[in-house]
Amino acid sequence: MISTFFKHELKAFWRSKNTGKNLAVRIIMAILILYMLLNVVVVGFFLDKILGKTFPHDPILFSFCGIILIYFMGELFARLQLQELPTLRVQPYLQLPIKRNTMVGYLALTALFSVFNLWPIVLFFPFIFKIILHDAGGFATLGFIVSILGISILNNYLALYIKRKANLNGWVFLIAAAVLVLIGLSDFMWHIISIRNISYLFFGHLINHPVLALVPVLLGVAMYYLNFIYLKQNLYLEELSTKKDKYKSSTEYPMLSYFGATGDLVANEVKLILRNKRPKSQGNRF
Repeated sequence: MISTFFKHELKAFWRSKNTGKNLAVRIIMAILILYMLLNVVVVGFFLDKILGKTFPHDPILFSFCGIILIYFMGELFARLQLQELPTLRVQPYLQLPIKRNTMVGYLALTALFSVFNLWPIVLFFPFIFKIILHDAGGFATLGFIVSILGISILNNYLALYIKRKANLNGWVFLIAAAVLVLIGLSDFMWHIISIRNISYLFFGHLINHPVLALVPVLLGVAMYYLNFIYLKQNLYLEELSTKKDKYKSSTEYPMLSYFGATGDLVANEVKLILRNKRPKSQGNRF
């Protein structure tokens, strides 16, 4: 069924009346993203030299371990601003006899196809294979790869969960953004905490204890499961309304009012058909 969803997405794109415009926009965006990715790849290959010049008095591994958490905090803030929610594409299937788990699994899978999930790979992996593999060995290298992928997945689903909650209550987004800003100010302006030291506290120990890489993986799986449960419970539009807002049907057909918003849509279609002259004239012929 997942492959069917993908096929329908492609057909919907190519059959859209704005296909040419959308295709041109996507080509331009793809070129810009590819250009940015190439720049990040270059930064990744020379990250050891950049860190050496930026932090000349610190060991190279300490500098690298210290910037990882800073990067992911900035990435989470960017995700809250720019990452799209894959929610509207499955609406035509809500009235069909398709299992909720299948649709929610499709939404969760398409959420991983985000350019944000590529940035840490092209930025950190060259340094990992260039420095950590040579200095700390294969197990430490595997630990860093798994932990960075785990944190990226955690950020992915955490941002989506916050944005979905923010659709019902805008204060959720403001609080999440304010927390990230306050953490940044507490380090770079007020010097109350040190994000670099906190980051090194985990990733520094990861060099000698690669099993710690399971921690971000478990957190990412937990956040995925939280998104899965939330989407499954709120998949239908009627269930996304707040508890305070009681549904009031505007249809004049009592039987259709039991179907909520769907009944309203059907009733409106019936009204339009009855008010249109062509269906009336066709009916009179028979």
